[in-house]
Amino acid sequence: MTDPGRALAELTRAEQALAAAVDVVDLVDLRNGAAALQAMMQALDAGFELEQRASIFRLRAERKLGAWLRENVSPGNPNWIGGSTVRLGDYGISRSQSSRWQTFAALKQQEFEDYLDECLAKGWDVTAAGLMRHALALSGKTLNPPGVPPRLVLLPAKGQCCLDGFLIRCDGPMTGQHIISKQMARGNDAVRDWLRTCPPEIMADCCYAHNVGKYADAPVARRILLLQKIFLFGWAHMEATIDGLPWKVPMQSLTLRGMLDAD
Repeated sequence: MTDPGRALAELTRAEQALAAAVDVVDLVDLRNGAAALQAMMQALDAGFELEQRASIFRLRAERKLGAWLRENVSPGNPNWIGGSTVRLGDYGISRSQSSRWQTFAALKQQEFEDYLDECLAKGWDVTAAGLMRHALALSGKTLNPPGVPPRLVLLPAKGQCCLDGFLIRCDGPMTGQHIISKQMARGNDAVRDWLRTCPPEIMADCCYAHNVGKYADAPVARRILLLQKIFLFGWAHMEATIDGLPWKVPMQSLTLRGMLDAD
């Protein structure tokens, strides 16, 4: 498969197969195939619309898997399939995947479609992390109490998450967060090459929960992280660094001041 047309045909066949699939092995294969299709669409530069369609297919497969898991995982022992000696790992499913997919499946169909509609309308990437944020927000688990703003720590202690106190409790090991993400630099090879060098001006220590859950990519979180860098490096240095990036299409929203002003 070497061109977007063939990739689209493969995706269409997979969507049809997913509609008919009921066996967990088939569902796992389709879900894993969806991940491969996503990577293929990006590698072929098939366009944002096709990449979004592949992402939506993957989430639909994960929701269908989640529904099966909700019915079959042993209560009180989430590593096992109820009434058998089969474990999640025998199907190539991790415990964290099982938990996440069951959360997706617990969403009402309209709640799921609302997430997709909002992403498509606003040009946001459809992602598992985004759907998880949507699901948790509906349950009221991610928001600070009314009237309580995110906490801003200008000089986090060594080993402290730079977003400690922002939306969710910190969890997991520290990870390196790009304040300007590779997703923002899609199609800008020069900027992406610069990001791969992990300059200290745009790298932040964030816990696994904030980083992998994509909370760190929210505009408010980016503002917190940038203010921390301004405190360390000074305004002039950070402005020269951020505003000097070789974007193909320079925009105010990609400047330091634009990122600080973003909603």
